Amino acid sequence: MRNPGYAAIQLAKNRGKNEKALAMGEFMFGGIGVVASSCVRPGREVSGSFSWIRERRGMYRLAVQIVRFVDATFPGWVECELVDAAGHCHTLRDKVPIFTVDDLGPDSRYPAPGIVACQVLERCLDEKGRELARIGTIKPWGIESTEGLCEFTVLASRLDSKDD
Repeated sequence: MRNPGYAAIQLAKNRGKNEKALAMGEFMFGGIGVVASSCVRPGREVSGSFSWIRERRGMYRLAVQIVRFVDATFPGWVECELVDAAGHCHTLRDKVPIFTVDDLGPDSRYPAPGIVACQVLERCLDEKGRELARIGTIKPWGIESTEGLCEFTVLASRLDSKDD
């Protein structure tokens, strides 16, 4: 069923040229149903360096690096580094079980691989043709960076669906 508040768009890459989005109704993008993040009249062409589309699906996992153990208060607290699509490093701090099933402590080897659960809010292609995803880390565990950020733009290839 179509949402009348949004027109769905389809992204098409034109062999190195700017991507174009055509209002087409609902469609599948990478196997995931999406709708446009802004209203577009049917048949109207939209172009630019980014064409954001809104995601309709559930939770994802983003790979992070657990870099240090910071507090032994049960069940143990660690800091993780999340690197965004622009290469900026963001620090996330929370309980060990939020990021890994491993039993990490002050004597564990760091960095260690981890994941952060997130929602994909939007997807786009950048000017280099890379698929990006704007993610939110508030759901399900209320994760924010040490700078208070909870939304990040990352390479979509770094995401893994929790449904897989």
